[in-house]
Amino acid sequence: MRIDPNLVPYSAGGTPINLTTSSTGSPNNVVFVGFGQHGSGVISESNIDSDKCPNADIFAISTHEHKTLNVLSATFTPKVTPDLIVDSLIVTAQLWISTTGDNIFTPIPEAIVSDHVKEDRIVYGTVSGLSIPVTPKMKLLLVFSASNKNNVSISGYASGGVKFS
Repeated sequence: MRIDPNLVPYSAGGTPINLTTSSTGSPNNVVFVGFGQHGSGVISESNIDSDKCPNADIFAISTHEHKTLNVLSATFTPKVTPDLIVDSLIVTAQLWISTTGDNIFTPIPEAIVSDHVKEDRIVYGTVSGLSIPVTPKMKLLLVFSASNKNNVSISGYASGGVKFS
């Protein structure tokens, strides 16, 4: 089996992640997915600062050469899908970037996938045709979140991957 050096896998590991929404339906927390582990935090601004979200930076990958990000794929497998959230809950995975190599990340608008949670169905999304340049010392962070019409919590398994050229 040949491993493609331009693919980077992400996996939350064997422990489910927990996504929650607020009473307004917006994300109440986010989950950072790394290589077999995950952590959660709360975003109160348009960025993720590891001073406010402890350990967010340990789940980021560091880039070491000039590349172009071409594809983002992500999967969320719910443990249980409560009837009240079927068709209204949306799970989103988005890449966030630190362009200076510090621990402050901003979302990459084009690198986002989302889908509705359906009963007994894996949530999957992919976006290809991206042309996002990355340079040495940048950091990429894969962030999962949920949105819904009201307050809800869902657990499941998260994974994803990115491809560079």
